[in-house]
Amino acid sequence: MFDKFFEWAAFILPPLENTPLGKWRMAVAGAVCAFSFHVAWACGWVPGLQGFALADDARVQVQTVQQLQQGQNTILVRLIAGDIEAARQQQCRAIQTNNRAAADGWAVSLNSSLREYLTLAGREYVLRSCEEY
Repeated sequence: MFDKFFEWAAFILPPLENTPLGKWRMAVAGAVCAFSFHVAWACGWVPGLQGFALADDARVQVQTVQQLQQGQNTILVRLIAGDIEAARQQQCRAIQTNNRAAADGWAVSLNSSLREYLTLAGREYVLRSCEEY
């Protein structure tokens, strides 16, 4: 497979030993040259070939990632708000039935969800009073 390459390289370069080590060296040199050409092409350093790894593309990708993260944060905030409402409703029911242990347990869950909401949303969640449930 590489015989034609080696014949061509032997024509251009000084003669190398026709050993596995010599062939390996030629293959590594060819791979380094190909990689170097690819990097130069990507950066736009090869005359006549437009580069494709432009800084504008990177900025667009960063903006896209930021938009995805904002969308994920919005979804998480909504899910946590639902958890807060459910925990508050259960806490209020426990308070109405005078079940102090359950109310305290729901308070722990509620406070944890409120901290997560504050971290992700950047604002505090306004709890409704128990009369509203």
